Amino acid sequence: MNASVVRKLLLVTLMVPATVMAAKGMGKVINAADRIYKDLANVVDASIGSDLGIRQAAMFQMVGAYRLSHGLASVKRGETITFIWPDGSAEKGLAADPFLTTGIEPIPGTQMTKKQMSLRCGSCHNQYK
Repeated sequence: MNASVVRKLLLVTLMVPATVMAAKGMGKVINAADRIYKDLANVVDASIGSDLGIRQAAMFQMVGAYRLSHGLASVKRGETITFIWPDGSAEKGLAADPFLTTGIEPIPGTQMTKKQMSLRCGSCHNQYK
């Protein structure tokens, strides 16, 4: 094999998994421990054990900060976002109307404790432990 064929095979090998993951809609992950979110008032004490209204307010506030840093159109209506709370627990939310205070709806049944996250996700989420 010549060098150009090897390069093309390597490129295809690297691009196909990324394309499949993008097509599956892996979605956005917003980690409350990140610098831009960790000091937000509604986020500081939020976890999967918090009341629905508190979690919803924290999600909305984090999405607002995300939009400010990535552009207003970076989160679209109907998009699923994974939120990782300060205690390491996580849940998914569905982006609704960005102009309503209930612009993010937590998805029932998607809540995971920190331990469940590490068991389910393995080493891919070590940075969140």
